[in-house]
Amino acid sequence: MKFFVPFTQDNAASDLVYRKVARRCIESCGIQLTPDRVFALRYRFRESEYLAQVGIPHPPGNPEVVICILASEVAFFVCTQNHGVNYGEPMIIPRGLVSDVEYFNGVCDEIT
Repeated sequence: MKFFVPFTQDNAASDLVYRKVARRCIESCGIQLTPDRVFALRYRFRESEYLAQVGIPHPPGNPEVVICILASEVAFFVCTQNHGVNYGEPMIIPRGLVSDVEYFNGVCDEIT
């Protein structure tokens, strides 16, 4: 999947938004991020399995579009408008709860 950030017009805007959200996460959570750009992750929480994916509303119940998913050595940070992008803290998913991760690979694999 080619890297993108929802609601941006082009690659430069996507990169700018991603970097701003990453800086905000570093400042608010006090943790170093890896350079990995995550497209989606599957995890278990309270006996349920969830899929967080960039561009898709998450979590169930009170969903917001996932703007980006940041990665650190110990956790993933799912960022939406009200969780890590403009307000509040991102949703923190410890790596131990994650069963699968899909990374952006720079290849556009859209079906045309």
